[in-house]
Amino acid sequence: MRVGLGRTPGNLSKENDMNEEQFIDYVMEEVHSSSSSDDSESSVESGTQSESQESGDDVILEEELLFPVMNLIMNGQRLQRVHNFLEIANAKSDEEFKNDFRLQRRVVYKILDSLIASGYIPTHRDGKEKISAELSLLLTLWFLANNEPHRTLANLFNVSFSSVSRIVRRVVNWLVTLTPEVIKWPEGNQINKESAAFEALSGIRGCIGAIDGSHIPINQPENGRPYFNRKQAYSINLQGVVGSDLKFINIYCGDPGSYHDVRVLRRSDMYAAVEANVERYFPNQTFLLGDKAYNGVGKKWIVCPFKENGQLTDGQIDFNFRISQTRVVVERAFGILKGRFRRLQKIQLQDMEFTVKIVVACCVLHNICMDNGDDGEEMYENDAGMDHNGVSEDEETERERIRQTTDRREQLFRRMLY
Repeated sequence: MRVGLGRTPGNLSKENDMNEEQFIDYVMEEVHSSSSSDDSESSVESGTQSESQESGDDVILEEELLFPVMNLIMNGQRLQRVHNFLEIANAKSDEEFKNDFRLQRRVVYKILDSLIASGYIPTHRDGKEKISAELSLLLTLWFLANNEPHRTLANLFNVSFSSVSRIVRRVVNWLVTLTPEVIKWPEGNQINKESAAFEALSGIRGCIGAIDGSHIPINQPENGRPYFNRKQAYSINLQGVVGSDLKFINIYCGDPGSYHDVRVLRRSDMYAAVEANVERYFPNQTFLLGDKAYNGVGKKWIVCPFKENGQLTDGQIDFNFRISQTRVVVERAFGILKGRFRRLQKIQLQDMEFTVKIVVACCVLHNICMDNGDDGEEMYENDAGMDHNGVSEDEETERERIRQTTDRREQLFRRMLY
């Protein structure tokens, strides 16, 4: 059986000697020739089912050839492998390097040192030549920073299609292991420093962080209904608690996009830990600031703005404004995160577990950048996915929760003014 337009050594050599117009003509002739030949063979040998099936196989265009042809037709250029990517990357200016990889060069190579020491990248000499830790890290950063498909990455980094997936998984899994040491809740004197920093922002005393949720768009999963949010799109929730320095101090990711922020909070590890020992996480009546979506939580460690009912006093309006000023840190953190790592604009994978790991890995990289002075402010984008979705809380318990939240808010309100 013939192999349609497979890349045999003969036609590979021939196509490499052609310019773009000749290449298109060549492919069209091959397609026409293959189709005509198949038709004649089919008419002559139509009595045999196996031969007819063979004829059908002949007209299948293999992806390895069809993909560059379509790219040539649509974009005017053929995809070619880059054989010296590391040399090209090292020759870039610092500005060009950050534009490509979304991190400063010095931060990338500091991360590289840790990756090499981790043992996650194979270094033994058995078998085929190993892909270096440097290329693995740069490929993964490019993957996270862009929405390009795996095949484009394979050509850009001169690796096989399957290697792209294997490399990205290996590096992302390593980044996830760094979560406990990179995303940490403040303790001891750090809590006092956070409280003082937030007070300097807007005059609200006792705040040590701001909490909010953001939607990460995804492809439709197998059990898609819970992931279909109010904006008629599929997503997962990322809950983040952010400190005064725009770093995440806690994250929780993976719940379906239809879940309300309050429901996501109650399902999070943080909620269980705080409820087991409130004083450890919120000593001296410290608290988090949340938006109106968290009014139904009913916990003294989350303070929300007064409900806009058209009858707020000037003091209450000012209080709401100060909360908004203070909470801007979590909005900016999400905006920088999604601006830096464009993959989060839509993760097009069916593996939900690994999708969550990608989000966590991006949060880890975000904190590493912040720790090293790479704040990414120039990448800030308004987070259009922060609209809150889901169903309301049970009415019988909601009134009591709101009453408790209001009492805590009133105490803070009076303390701030007097």
